[in-house]
Amino acid sequence: MTKLALTNENINAQGGLNLIGSILTFFTPLKKLFPIGRGDRSDKISDADILTTQIGLISQARIHYEDVELFRQDEAENFSLSMGLSKVPSESTLRLRLESLATLQSMTKVEGINLAILKNHQISPLTINGRQYISNDIDVTPLDNTGSQRENVGRTYKGCDGFAPIMSNLGTQGWLLHHELRPGVQHCQKGTPEFLQRNAKLLKKLKPKLKHPILQRLDAGNDSADTLKELRDGEEFFLVKRNLRRENKVKWLSHAMSQGEAETPREGKEVYTGSVEHLRPGGEQSEQEPLTVVYRVTRRSIDKHGQALLIDDLEVESYWTNLGETPEDVIALYHDHGTSEQFHSEIKSDLNLERLPSNNYEVNKLFFALGCIAYNLLRAVDNRLSAHKDKWPDHLKKKRTSQNRRRVGSIVRDIICIASKLVKHGRAKWIKIAKGWPWSRVIMAVHKDLQISPN
Repeated sequence: MTKLALTNENINAQGGLNLIGSILTFFTPLKKLFPIGRGDRSDKISDADILTTQIGLISQARIHYEDVELFRQDEAENFSLSMGLSKVPSESTLRLRLESLATLQSMTKVEGINLAILKNHQISPLTINGRQYISNDIDVTPLDNTGSQRENVGRTYKGCDGFAPIMSNLGTQGWLLHHELRPGVQHCQKGTPEFLQRNAKLLKKLKPKLKHPILQRLDAGNDSADTLKELRDGEEFFLVKRNLRRENKVKWLSHAMSQGEAETPREGKEVYTGSVEHLRPGGEQSEQEPLTVVYRVTRRSIDKHGQALLIDDLEVESYWTNLGETPEDVIALYHDHGTSEQFHSEIKSDLNLERLPSNNYEVNKLFFALGCIAYNLLRAVDNRLSAHKDKWPDHLKKKRTSQNRRRVGSIVRDIICIASKLVKHGRAKWIKIAKGWPWSRVIMAVHKDLQISPN
């Protein structure tokens, strides 16, 4: 049986955290936005160090305040070294200082930090028939906080108690452009036009970086005349799934049959695809101009198991859009919108941001914003890993060389939380990682890039 033993060597499990600290230091204005001059405080810890500490914790999927105590010991000095901290706060200091920072002014500054990360990294477009778009997927996802007594926790549309944040993900890698933590009971449409206005301002700031047209995609919960007016007033392409409400499916079938021929992917199944130009957002009495609606009507007389149906099963899906693509391509582009559910899953499960730590709603808004920065920092690490695929582990070179992204949970496990050793020689300090670890070569390559090409 293998034996365990203790050692006095300074070994830790945050060998790749230096990449997070370097990106935060070199490519964001965090320390400029939150100056260090805080001599009036008894704890002598700057706001920048408080925020950096919390981002460093969330980057390891640690969301509990008490986790910071693990990195205040001498043996864990590599945490402060990697994140560029002058001092690591205690649990109580971290909690109290985040409460004092939970203001609108701080949230605006944090938004600027997040935008700086996006400006300094590649945002990948999607491609359809040789044309490329930067997807901007906007959707609400519930955070399950069942059993908690946190402020503004309420019944979400998923049937659980929690919050209902709306998020705006950019590109095929799912960069988080904008977000808004909302009470659980808030309907997904409430406040969405205002959210789109703020989102448009951020997109405008990113425009010099983006080389392709932007395609905004929203689901049927946001099928509203107000939302569509906001989208039409903007400069971007958009694609919104329609809420059929009480529309007659038989009428849709009749129209589809009169407009074109059906595809028959199998016996007993007919699919009609097309577009109409006469419908107005908000109904016939709406003052808005008609907008293109792409539709797909499916009629099944035999189910997929070969069983004949007494009554034909009708399925209708339709979409508002200003795209000039074919109906088939428009529908394919909307179905790709489902990928955003995976981005939400990574934030909630891979980073453990499902259950927020504070009873104070404003603090949870700040905490979630810092979590979104940590998510984008991990996306940034993944982005930089992709530039060195020749150094990836052998089993991934063949299997995933065409892969656009890796889950942030994989980045945390494979890159951030790896074994390392803190070495001191006089006043010099450096972190050593195991040469035999399959990701060590690519980690060193990314680290070198960060050291030689800061802003």
